[in-house]
Amino acid sequence: MTTVGVVYDLARKDEKMIVNALNNVGAKVKLIDSRREYFILSKEEKKDEDVDIYFQRSISYFRALYFNYILEKFLEAKVVNSYETYLLCGNKLLTTVNFVKNEIPTPKTSVSFDSDSALEIASKQGFPLVLKPIFGSWGRMIAPLNDLESAKAIVETRQMMHPIYQIYYIQERIKNLQRDLRVVVIEDKAIAAEYRYATNGEWRTNLAKGGKAVKAEITEEVEKIVEKIVKAFGKGIYGVDLMESERGLLVHEVNPNVEFKGVSEVSKIDVAKEIANYLLKEAKR
Repeated sequence: MTTVGVVYDLARKDEKMIVNALNNVGAKVKLIDSRREYFILSKEEKKDEDVDIYFQRSISYFRALYFNYILEKFLEAKVVNSYETYLLCGNKLLTTVNFVKNEIPTPKTSVSFDSDSALEIASKQGFPLVLKPIFGSWGRMIAPLNDLESAKAIVETRQMMHPIYQIYYIQERIKNLQRDLRVVVIEDKAIAAEYRYATNGEWRTNLAKGGKAVKAEITEEVEKIVEKIVKAFGKGIYGVDLMESERGLLVHEVNPNVEFKGVSEVSKIDVAKEIANYLLKEAKR
């Protein structure tokens, strides 16, 4: 029997669905709370021989990143998604560089490491824009830059924060954005998709901000983009977020810890079961 170590720090509905699915396909599940686990960094430390593969589901990006590094590089264990995947996908700056290098369509983005040059870039790029932190999820710390005056005020505020917020990641704001598209990718294929609509005057479409989910079809355009993403980031389990624009679909994020309960409900596809089958397949490689 294959044993899957599910690493988590908060047992959401998604994690419960994964555990049920793993049980249903005949796997043994070992729950690992990453907040309580610890490692002794010595040559005598051994990996858990009872675990065939680990599935990283910690909400904390940095906890997941370093937990994976220890599992893979120190204990030589197999992890989905990998340390490398978390490193690239959890950092918007690294993700965007990877998009551009691999010709994956994405909004026009500029990066600056100083407040004055950030305002200079914003003026040259043209408003409206969006300032995003390079780390973060659920739409937090994202600020619209509607003109130079608002940009100055927001950039000035960032100067009072942690230095990580003084990396100015500035992106074009897509016009008339009423919805975005979330696509779940398992291994190398898109298996389910949903539109996420902003509601109650909110301009961000995140479900954590009250967005509404509706089933979406997986088009040929989506499949071609997913093919490029898998080539750039490797096979795995992703949530790919795209926006509709006059230039076609633009990718703005590849999430290595995808929340899928919403897309499962609207698409009627058992995403948890697909994840469980993929983990068993990877464990045997």
